[in-house]
Amino acid sequence: MGFGLLVFIRNVTVQKSREVQSRKKAKSGSAYKEALFLVIFIFTFIPLIGPIFDQGENNQNFSIYNDDWNGASDFKKTIEVDGYDVMSIQSSLSATERLDNLNKSLLLVL
Repeated sequence: MGFGLLVFIRNVTVQKSREVQSRKKAKSGSAYKEALFLVIFIFTFIPLIGPIFDQGENNQNFSIYNDDWNGASDFKKTIEVDGYDVMSIQSSLSATERLDNLNKSLLLVL
């Protein structure tokens, strides 16, 4: 009976130590997953939250939407006064091939 009790106690303590070790492994793995999820979540919503902080102002140098000293909004207004349509191309130069009315002249400012 004494030997059987020792075997039972040993089995119970071994089982508990295995459970504790598996919980530690699960917690450490889930911590990495939570951190990765948080980083992905933040980077996903930065484009949506960004305009709240800069209030939608465009202060890029030489932008046709920038009204400051380093913007090209005056240049845009001058061209529009002359009767031209002004568009900004946000993609590659191949976008100019898709423009309507190809018989018009095209002024491209880089």
